[in-house]
Amino acid sequence: MARPPSTAEEVTRTRASLLDAAQSLYEQGGSDAMSFRAIASAAGCSHGKLYSYFDSKADLVDALRIRAYEMLHERLSMAAALHDDPIDSLRELAEAYVRFGVQRPRMLSLIH
Repeated sequence: MARPPSTAEEVTRTRASLLDAAQSLYEQGGSDAMSFRAIASAAGCSHGKLYSYFDSKADLVDALRIRAYEMLHERLSMAAALHDDPIDSLRELAEAYVRFGVQRPRMLSLIH
């Protein structure tokens, strides 16, 4: 019996889950630790399933890069909203950027 097609919500959820597994591996060991087989194992699926969501490892890295930008943007937006004074805001932004780099160095490296 054929499997029913996935809904858009299921596709989004599965893609995010695969990205979560890839991100975890990447943050632990860099790109060498992030093979499709390792990601599939961490996500509990076959490595072939990843190709349904990402055309290549480069495509997956691009998705992680977008996630890194989103994470940094969220942190910087929250930091900018803390102060009305532009000097204090700038200081807070700089500190938030450095904190992000210290806490998530591999994710920051995707941006640079």
